[in-house]
Amino acid sequence: MRVRPSFLFVPLALLSPLGVCGLLACSSGGGIDPFSVPREGGTDPGDGGRVSKDGGRTPAGECSEGFRLFNGDCHRICTKGADCDDGTHCIAVDDEESMCLPYDECAYLGSDTQCVAYGGWYGYTRGGGSTFYPYQSTPGADPNDVSSQYDPYFQPQPYWAVTGPCQGNAKWITLPAQGSVACSDTHSVQRCRFNYTYHRCELGPGITREFVQP
Repeated sequence: MRVRPSFLFVPLALLSPLGVCGLLACSSGGGIDPFSVPREGGTDPGDGGRVSKDGGRTPAGECSEGFRLFNGDCHRICTKGADCDDGTHCIAVDDEESMCLPYDECAYLGSDTQCVAYGGWYGYTRGGGSTFYPYQSTPGADPNDVSSQYDPYFQPQPYWAVTGPCQGNAKWITLPAQGSVACSDTHSVQRCRFNYTYHRCELGPGITREFVQP
């Protein structure tokens, strides 16, 4: 919106209780959340491709050498599917290592197809008057079609784009855990970003990655 020269611009704090997720795709609450995967060390190697007979743990309760903790159990570290047996898959759990896990699906957060804006800004005249201007949603956006999902792997492009007072409608997409190392692919997606110059929500490009879905 073009503003008359007699106006001064003053940003308005968001009128909605929505949180801002920084450079991550906005979404909070409900849905799938990736697991944190702490490391644990040990010296006694275990048996089997998935979990040793003693759970892949040393007598002290730590994961044995060649195993790593995931979702409460010790699992064998792998580099390819042939390292795993008993119906497990070699699945990427972070950017460093993969493990033999008994899960059959991967997931990633798909694209937003619309953006609903919340809040707005005030323009003030020299005489002290003010006018409220709502932030703009994408054309035709349905405020009843929004989701509250959080994607820690999303990398916006360009990086200056921020989530702002925008909420999208991205849904989780599941895929079979397959390939030499499953759940390791990246995907190009569209997510809601906020354009501060024009006070509006827009769909912007970015990249996200898969993670294992237990």
